[in-house]
Amino acid sequence: MARHFSLAFGLIAAAALTGCATSRVPAFNAAAITPAELLPGQTAVITVEVRDHHRIISRIDGAVEGYPDLTFRLRDDGVAPDAVGDDGTWTMDVSVPFTAPAGEHTIRFRAYDSRGRVIPVPDAEGNATELSTDISVRITYPETPAEPAPAE
Repeated sequence: MARHFSLAFGLIAAAALTGCATSRVPAFNAAAITPAELLPGQTAVITVEVRDHHRIISRIDGAVEGYPDLTFRLRDDGVAPDAVGDDGTWTMDVSVPFTAPAGEHTIRFRAYDSRGRVIPVPDAEGNATELSTDISVRITYPETPAEPAPAE
């Protein structure tokens, strides 16, 4: 009986310790752009929510895939559009350039530590990967009215 109790206690303790180690790893909980469909010249709010109990994340940057010069930095400082500083919700306003191409675009967000390094986290197989997440945004152009048919 004591042997079964020790084995069961050991398994429960191992499971609890594994859960604790996982909860220390920062993670993205959610990411969104509102609205998700935009016209050139319109403004949207990007929101990225993170779990970071040990305050490992010091910066979150976004980049539009395929456009390496189109990057931006989110903030968690309580300055609008960020409602509350240091609450794990990183935000920014973004305006769509008038030269933006129409279509579906992916924005990748990466989390960085205080030394400017991308934060490594384990993937599903336990291999190290970067702490990142993606969102999609659709850029559309207003439909131009058809030319009136010539009078006959």
